[in-house]
Amino acid sequence: YHQVSIPHIVGLYEVAEVTGRKADLPSDFLQRLRAAYLWPIKIATPNWDNPNINDSWPVDVARVSEDPAKLFPNEPVFAWAASGRASGTPPSFRNLHLPDSGLVILRSGWDADANYALLDVGPLSRGHSHQDKLNLIIYAHGRRLLFDNGGGNYEQSPYRRYGIDTHSHNTVLVDGEPQRRVKDKTNDPSGWGDPATPPAHFHEGTDYAYALG
Repeated sequence: YHQVSIPHIVGLYEVAEVTGRKADLPSDFLQRLRAAYLWPIKIATPNWDNPNINDSWPVDVARVSEDPAKLFPNEPVFAWAASGRASGTPPSFRNLHLPDSGLVILRSGWDADANYALLDVGPLSRGHSHQDKLNLIIYAHGRRLLFDNGGGNYEQSPYRRYGIDTHSHNTVLVDGEPQRRVKDKTNDPSGWGDPATPPAHFHEGTDYAYALG
């Protein structure tokens, strides 16, 4: 759904440009759009796609980086991503905590043979989220070891219920029981946007990175 939203945001900018109304846009409009375009690069796996977290589908990072490479020609990271890492300069960042997404990404590098881990350290969100807190995705030397299934199609079958349940994710069961939190702030007070929600902890040293959610 990140990729669904971006074309509409870009469309607003294009309309403003054609009609001479760019001054009516927020002063940080392009900065925020740039951040949205960077997100799939930040979470990219060694296979140069995005992991299927929550309700999602495969995303080709090279393909979705083509438009920002044109819109931000002075940003070498987009040209590098659009080339499939074939040319240009990789990002200066590597290990990241994305607090608004509730994700921590750890990687040994940006090459196709890198080690990679994604950890879900955020609270339950309002929509399209799964019962998967502390879910872990791992690639070792570019090979996918632990993955997320993306939830499957939107229907009421046992397969869909399993796809969004704790049992189908790489996380813990407590006394054999799965997570059963509802997407309702009155019943789940430690939810997204609630000041009572304990923040995730992320620390990066000279030769290690550590996350606690």
